[in-house]
Amino acid sequence: MNVFKFLSATLLAGICLFSGCKKEKSIVPENPSVVEITVSNSQGELLGSETVRMYDETSYESFKKNHSTKPLLEITTDSNGMARFTLESNLWFQNTKSREFMFVVLKAFDTDNYQWWSKGGTVNAGKKHAFRIETTLPKAGTKELQEKVTTEEKEEKAETEKTPETENKTETENKAEETPQTENKTEPKEASETEETPMKEEAPAKETTTSKEETTDKEETPVKKDEETPVEEKAPEKQDTPAKEKEIIVTKKETPVKEEKAPVSEEIIPAIKEASPLQIENGVLLGLADRSITHLTLPAEVKSIAPQAFWESKLETIVLNEGLESIGIQAFARSRKLVSVSFPASLKIIGPHAFEDCESLQEVDLSQTNIQEISTNSFRETGLKKIIFPASLRKIDSQAFLKTDLETIILPANLQEIGDEAFREIRSLKSATIPNNIQRIGYQAFQACTQLEEISYIGKALSAKGILEAGAFDSCQALQRITLPQSIRELGIGVFLECSSLKEIILPQSVRKIGNQGLRTNYPMESLVFEGEEAPELGNGSFPFTEDLVRITIPTGYMETYRNKWSDHPGYLKKIEERP
Repeated sequence: MNVFKFLSATLLAGICLFSGCKKEKSIVPENPSVVEITVSNSQGELLGSETVRMYDETSYESFKKNHSTKPLLEITTDSNGMARFTLESNLWFQNTKSREFMFVVLKAFDTDNYQWWSKGGTVNAGKKHAFRIETTLPKAGTKELQEKVTTEEKEEKAETEKTPETENKTETENKAEETPQTENKTEPKEASETEETPMKEEAPAKETTTSKEETTDKEETPVKKDEETPVEEKAPEKQDTPAKEKEIIVTKKETPVKEEKAPVSEEIIPAIKEASPLQIENGVLLGLADRSITHLTLPAEVKSIAPQAFWESKLETIVLNEGLESIGIQAFARSRKLVSVSFPASLKIIGPHAFEDCESLQEVDLSQTNIQEISTNSFRETGLKKIIFPASLRKIDSQAFLKTDLETIILPANLQEIGDEAFREIRSLKSATIPNNIQRIGYQAFQACTQLEEISYIGKALSAKGILEAGAFDSCQALQRITLPQSIRELGIGVFLECSSLKEIILPQSVRKIGNQGLRTNYPMESLVFEGEEAPELGNGSFPFTEDLVRITIPTGYMETYRNKWSDHPGYLKKIEERP
């Protein structure tokens, strides 16, 4: 019996140990996903201290019905308007490589009156993503100022409305009602004396003492002429102290100005002549001391350019110094006259929105830099017609070149990822050269490039795990023939929709899966060519409409393989031809 118990206990312990070990092995450490949300208003001003909420598909649908729905995560934007979400893979991506998340900025006026702005999409495990949320919220400080002004206007209006009531009351009643209002206004207005003066011209407010004090208050102008004597006489009077302190302050402000006029003209003027037009602290270029500068060469001491350092500048040309490593968020944004930028070999980072809206910038040469990633919206809506990429480049982030004027794109052979909408709506683009080893062409990456006619490839495929995301070439109306990169394994939804001129698509042997409407254009096509010996998995409506497709070409000797795999699509089996 004891032996039986011992064996049972041993067996149970073994099972527990095995289960524990198995559980530990199932948890594979991965790099976390990082999602950077940049929040700005409609004027492009970055908004700090704004709460960004994160929802998944289910909770976001609930939020749209009830804005009080609790988010999965909440993070407040920093002074640069950025909220950074770090999502651990073992917590957020169990049994999946990607998830859909939406990020929301909410402004609630009451339970039934609110406004919200959102941005998001597919977030891949272990990857970095960036989205921008543009709101109608004012910049921090501006809002406070508006509220203050509004409060002051309401107070002034209230005082004006009180005037007829005051005429019907006794002086004693006026004193009792207006004195506390004056005291309340004094505190928030200490920062501005010019605003206080008209607010304190109320005769009843100053009649709270005696008739003698009334005379003194009415005769403030002569008091200033006599200066010291009236102040000493009235010092014991506590109720007049605030008013007299203001008179003393005014006197102190005026006296030094008169005394220091001579030294200012002698000492400061020479300093201005020698002053640097740049604001630099510890190697960080903070901005321009002289905003009228149009041509600039940076000194060797600059290591980085701060966010918005040249925001809406009048610069036309700038030479970035060797030793510069990074360009911050919106560093040159809206510098609409900027024509030429010289980039040094030391440069490693171009931040989000760095050159956004630089409409005069037509050529950029990054070939000598060590940049590995071009950040989101970096050159968005510039006048860019030509760009030379560095060999070091690995990623082009979302909307990096959206709505530019590029005519030709030659991407480096080592590039791994083209982000969502990276080259969307470039109406002037006619040709693109893409690496054969590309691992991701993002959502609507080339959408609405209406003049894109030719796509060619460089380099060899070292991996066959690439994905062509939904709508990648949507509405490329001039595209007639396309061969997919040799690294592509999967096609997303509606990759070629509305490609009205597309007649032939050639799919390399790496392709294993085609998403819903993945090869459909909604227009007649001549041929789909499959080079692989294995037939890909098909989604719903993957092929063009039967009547719109002439033939499907496959490798010789694999007719039976394809027919067996596509037996659920009998209408297309008749169109299969072996390559001669």
